Amino acid sequence: MKPSLDTQALQLLVGQLADLLELPTKFELLTREVASLRAEVSTLRTALPPLLMSIPDAAAALGVSVSTLRRRIRLGEVPVKHIGRSVRVDVAALRPTSQPEVVRLADAARRPR
Repeated sequence: MKPSLDTQALQLLVGQLADLLELPTKFELLTREVASLRAEVSTLRTALPPLLMSIPDAAAALGVSVSTLRRRIRLGEVPVKHIGRSVRVDVAALRPTSQPEVVRLADAARRPR
């Protein structure tokens, strides 16, 4: 006996409902994975040495004027390192890390030195 269209539609709806009921569990797993990846990226950022640049080079890389960068340094908005009498801008602390860069940094961190 062939099931009627109504029975087939009902079976399809039951299957879709079962999939919907699994969504909170899947969402929770994804949320945990994202949190874990964020923690790993944070660990990688702190493990890497800072990318230090002179003020004029950092200003050019950041797309701001030298005077703007100096003002932001003076206000404490830009992290710097003092090496002797020179001031170097920690550019790595300023720019967000892109996904390909995170992958590259993770690979570099996992390689034995």
